[in-house]
Amino acid sequence: MGSSLCDRMMTIYDNCSSRFKPLLQRYNIDPYSNDFDGFLLAVKNQFFIGVHAAYQEFILQALIEEYRTRQNIADALGLKTGTSISHISKSGTIDGVRLTAAMFLLQDGIMLPTQVYAALSGFARAASFIKTSANGDKPKIWVIPPQDFSYLVSLLTSKSWDSAYHNAHLAPLRELAWQIINEENIPTLRPVSSEGLRPEQCVLKLVELKQSWEDFAIITLCAIPECIPVDERRAKR
Repeated sequence: MGSSLCDRMMTIYDNCSSRFKPLLQRYNIDPYSNDFDGFLLAVKNQFFIGVHAAYQEFILQALIEEYRTRQNIADALGLKTGTSISHISKSGTIDGVRLTAAMFLLQDGIMLPTQVYAALSGFARAASFIKTSANGDKPKIWVIPPQDFSYLVSLLTSKSWDSAYHNAHLAPLRELAWQIINEENIPTLRPVSSEGLRPEQCVLKLVELKQSWEDFAIITLCAIPECIPVDERRAKR
């Protein structure tokens, strides 16, 4: 799709900054209130919780490959029972001491997530937090996976989507949707639900993503643009 995901996230910020405050007000978030700094801080904290979850996922996988059973992992980390490992897996969090212990034990045998994947996990978590908060007192918890957030970034920066979407012929839209889904796969530890979708299924998935998540992706990227990674190619210039 041309530019990197980092560049595309920054493009959304550059192009959509003027929409930031109106979108906030649409979802009853007052950008002029005394509590707004608290909102921005909460979004940033959610971002780093998502980043933490990405690191935890990779570290836990490395521990499983090294020690095989949950009880063995617990013993290695100085925990009593394997149920502690189950809790880590379900919660997406691992405390600082166990994180350091895992890195000490694994040394060079650990593969960490890329900065881009970690950032996508963070922005996905923050966008989910904002959408759930905007949902008010309703019990529904909204969640967007990092992979879907990457599709959304590519979709929102596509120069061809709108024209293809309004084209009476479906072939260009199907081709573009298939291209976004199949060329924007990010490296994860397990297969994603979008793999193997037919072109028409790709269209439906991206249309639903845009309708359900566009506003919240824009709000998130405009709220904490400092968390967008710098493209490595630009950083080396």
